[in-house]
Amino acid sequence: MPEAYYRTGQAAKQLGVSSYHIRRLCEEGEITAEITDGQQWRIPAFEITRLRREGIPDVPVELDDTDASHSDSDPGELSEGLLAAPSEELIEAAEEVKIVESRLKKRRIEKETEEFEDWFRDRDRRQAALEAAERQKAEAAQAEQRRRKWLDSWIQYALNSRPYDAPRETALEIHQAVQTALADVRPDQPQYTTQRLVDAAVAKALRPWKRKKEIRSAIESALHRLPSDINHRPEWAPLKQRALEATAAAIAKLPPDATSSEMDEVGSLAVQPMAKEYAHWQNCQNLATWIMLPGGTVESNQEARQAVSEALARLPVGTSQKELEKTKEAALEPFRAAIQRRKADAQEREDQARRGAKKRGSVPTPNGESTGGCPPTLGATFASWRKTRLSSKMRPTAGRWRRTSRSGFGHCCCRKSGTIPRCQTRISTN
Repeated sequence: MPEAYYRTGQAAKQLGVSSYHIRRLCEEGEITAEITDGQQWRIPAFEITRLRREGIPDVPVELDDTDASHSDSDPGELSEGLLAAPSEELIEAAEEVKIVESRLKKRRIEKETEEFEDWFRDRDRRQAALEAAERQKAEAAQAEQRRRKWLDSWIQYALNSRPYDAPRETALEIHQAVQTALADVRPDQPQYTTQRLVDAAVAKALRPWKRKKEIRSAIESALHRLPSDINHRPEWAPLKQRALEATAAAIAKLPPDATSSEMDEVGSLAVQPMAKEYAHWQNCQNLATWIMLPGGTVESNQEARQAVSEALARLPVGTSQKELEKTKEAALEPFRAAIQRRKADAQEREDQARRGAKKRGSVPTPNGESTGGCPPTLGATFASWRKTRLSSKMRPTAGRWRRTSRSGFGHCCCRKSGTIPRCQTRISTN
């Protein structure tokens, strides 16, 4: 193990004396020490241990010429100002005074030396700190410039990865997301690690927009499943709006991580009630439109269609086809009964006319009229001829039919009864 050495300052601190004292002892050879190539004293550790155990010797004092002359003078010769030869006590006291003066002088020199050394050390320390601060500032500026360039390159990469159909405001969100993601990342990180972080930040910034896009796509897909009349005809706009709101509400209930297929499925289920409502209305329209009652008039058929439409409109959506048919037949029953009653009344009137004509000896016509005593065969022929040839030339006059043709016929002797008279009697024009 190499032996430990102390510098003069360290040795002085260990022994509780000044570094000047230690250097003087080293120079005088009082302690074991060696000098380095840099002219610095180096004291072994064992010498420090010895001085602690035996004590630190005083620094030898050099006598000046005055002291030497006094020592060389005759002891018996009196010193200036002395009445007798100095005693041993006086000599020792003088020596002690000299020693104290030397020590004070030494202390003063040591103090001044330490103050100078401290000043130089402080100056060197301040200068070194200033140089270090300037160097750190320059290095920080260069590092910040490199980091800014590195960050700008990754921001440009993130902006280039933005979809072409994304809104412009997503560029700001991507910029902020990338800055936040790379705030604690050093530029010396591997490129693939930084790229994964940037891609994740871009995906996070675009997530709300992509979510809205998926929702719009799911709503449009759900609306396209409806019949074309609902999507394109203005009278079905309220039903289309209901389908839109129902689809949006159903998709909003899904969790944030729902997939596109899940949104499509939910949207398809949401528009089914509207599709069923349209199918129910279409079925009711088909049932109520083509109604032609046998023996019914135009007005009765129109009233029947209106009654069927009102009856079917009262049924709830989802009613079976059998129930719709049953409701339709129930709504048409009063009209069929009315037609039957009208037919029965007509038949009754015809039967009554036939019975009356039989009693008078006349032949009844299909309309319940009488031939007025004319022969049946000739009367029927004449009625048919009049109906086809002369009906347009007849006009009513005071409750009778007056013929205005040039065929030689004058006034008819039959009363008007709502049908063309079938009298064959020739009346002279005179």
